[in-house]
Amino acid sequence: MLRVDCTLQGVWLNAGEHNVRFEYLPQGYAIGRWIALIVVAVLLVYGAFSLRHLIRR
Repeated sequence: MLRVDCTLQGVWLNAGEHNVRFEYLPQGYAIGRWIALIVVAVLLVYGAFSLRHLIRR
């Protein structure tokens, strides 16, 4: 890993075609993704029950 322009990261490669992939996946991202999935599921269930209640009126 090389520092590029003071804030970026890079790698030194010889001439030719290369595929370079940088990944950054902190643990907090995975936890937040699960929390968001659960919230969406709860909102969908709540919306379905609310809609069902409105239709019965």
